[in-house]
Amino acid sequence: MGLAIPEHWLTYLYQFGVGGLFFLGGLILIVRTGACNLKIRADRTWFGALIIGFLALATVYAIWIYASVHTPTIAAGSEVGLG
Repeated sequence: MGLAIPEHWLTYLYQFGVGGLFFLGGLILIVRTGACNLKIRADRTWFGALIIGFLALATVYAIWIYASVHTPTIAAGSEVGLG
């Protein structure tokens, strides 16, 4: 018995799951190479901005998907709302 997840959420999970792993790998890389020194306030600010930006994008996409799936549509050719 598998977990039934709708396809639109699977693509979201793939995009932000696999993409999140690459993003995390990039963050680790910039810290380990010294490109971002977390002891410097400006670097901490930008590091935090990257994380907040990723989370904000994931949140907006989730809201967008939820709204697209749960918003009622009007059938083509329907006269509802045409005046």
